[in-house]
Amino acid sequence: MVFYVTPSLVKLFLECPREAWLSVHHWYRSMTSSMKLGLRVHELLDVGELRRRIGFTDYVVGLHVCSERLRLCGVLDLAVKTSYGWAPLEYKHQSMVGFPEKIQTVLYALLLEEHVGEPVTRAYIVLPRRVYRLKVSGGLRRRALYALDNSFKVLDKPVPPRPCRTSLCSTCPYRGFCWL
Repeated sequence: MVFYVTPSLVKLFLECPREAWLSVHHWYRSMTSSMKLGLRVHELLDVGELRRRIGFTDYVVGLHVCSERLRLCGVLDLAVKTSYGWAPLEYKHQSMVGFPEKIQTVLYALLLEEHVGEPVTRAYIVLPRRVYRLKVSGGLRRRALYALDNSFKVLDKPVPPRPCRTSLCSTCPYRGFCWL
């Protein structure tokens, strides 16, 4: 049984439930080239430039937050204090923001909200050429909680979901035995 998940695992679940299940239940997890690139992007980001672009007054790097109520834990790339209050800031090295990235970032917002004890109404996703501003609305919150609930239902099962081919299969660390 899975007791806690991370927002990153829920994002992975939305992209491929089988890969998420395998990463929880299987001992093997390799570092893909995409993962290595993501780590490098985190090292190279300029907080001063982000401060200029977003306008935050304070920040915390690598804040570890946990919610027993949500059964969710994670490490925020950056928590920033803006005129709207605290907000999570998530780094991505891709060129577009999709639904899984939005849900991941909203889950970080829910964790941060519980941590600081005040509403979190904004979140930021930093792409190489753009800062995506996300309004943490009621509808997006409900969708994030729905995705979180569905991830628990699948990850708690003793067998993985059936495989389905997606564009992400080419970079999956389990591609060698997923279809066996």
